Amino acid sequence: MLTQDLDVDSVRQVLEHDGVSYFISKPEEDNGFCVIRTKGQDETAWGTACSTGTGKVVTNQTTGIPEVVTLVTDGYATDDLEEEGWTKIQENLLIR
Repeated sequence: MLTQDLDVDSVRQVLEHDGVSYFISKPEEDNGFCVIRTKGQDETAWGTACSTGTGKVVTNQTTGIPEVVTLVTDGYATDDLEEEGWTKIQENLLIR
């Protein structure tokens, strides 16, 4: 998924945590959700991933950012993920 595949009008920043900015958006052509991460001014530390699923929508590991992120849908029970070592940093975002 490249940034030109995103619906740019839907991109919104949801959180900044430990120097990493987290954004969510919709894909340009499909239903679903995307997670985008950037780290400060490091032009090589960014990544995006999209999914059309429900529940645990997408997981992304980005070069230059040590944590893996997962995006979940509203109301998704994250207890199992948290027991596996994921940390909730926002209602819909977890890292480990």
